Amino acid sequence: MDVKLEDGVEYTFRSNQGDGDRKEKIRDLILAPLDGGSVIAAQLESEVPIYHGGGLQLMTSPTLMGLNVLRRQVKKVGDLNGPLTIDQLKQVSPRDMAILQIAAEKLDEAMANTEGLASRGRNETAQSAG
Repeated sequence: MDVKLEDGVEYTFRSNQGDGDRKEKIRDLILAPLDGGSVIAAQLESEVPIYHGGGLQLMTSPTLMGLNVLRRQVKKVGDLNGPLTIDQLKQVSPRDMAILQIAAEKLDEAMANTEGLASRGRNETAQSAG
């Protein structure tokens, strides 16, 4: 899914020629659904140690989980491969964050609808065979 940001994400391009680094705002992103490995990585990265009952316990932070899933859904930023880093995500303007979240929700809805169509097709086939 193509997404156009209003304010953009700042990237620093390092020069190998010695003529200095170049900063650029990139506004074009591509979002894609996550595979199982990306979801697991997001969950592991979202675990926070807390004290509970005299010892440490790992808890998954819902806020961190949401951010880690969102940043992993960014597959391309301009010509660069994603995901975004947390530091890059922190630089996103509130307006662009809203754009990203709406696009990610649309992507999630589309994936949920696809799964529903597949199961409905199987049910209809089973019913017509019976």
